[in-house]
Amino acid sequence: MGRPDPCEPSFEAALLPRTQTLCCLELAPAALALRLAVVTGVREQLGAYGPAAHLVTVGPGGRPHVVSVIVEADGELLRTTAGSTTSANAAANPAVTLVWAPPPGEAYTLLVDGRAEPVDDRLVVVPTRAVRHRVVTASGDGPSCITIL
Repeated sequence: MGRPDPCEPSFEAALLPRTQTLCCLELAPAALALRLAVVTGVREQLGAYGPAAHLVTVGPGGRPHVVSVIVEADGELLRTTAGSTTSANAAANPAVTLVWAPPPGEAYTLLVDGRAEPVDDRLVVVPTRAVRHRVVTASGDGPSCITIL
């Protein structure tokens, strides 16, 4: 068996005394614990919202790039396919946002911010924040934003 690729996203990757590596990002143990808690909440939300989302990256000069994607939860990570522009944007600026439309009859979209890393033809996202945001056309009362993580 060969040695695992150090940039292949995995919690089994190098465990360091003061930090841990995830997607080639160094994470302090407290930050890693927070991300694990966040992903659990995000994974629960994905069951209601489904796999189809929009992915927002930022290109050169701050121009947003939005594509439609299918998102798969893979343990503590979110994975999706990525074209050349999306991959280049994520490599230069790993901050991304995934946006899910509200399910039929629901009043909230799902927004997941994260740090992304291109791996082959895929994009691996480590969620860092997630909220349900009320759509402007929703009837009745309710909070404008519900924090998931």
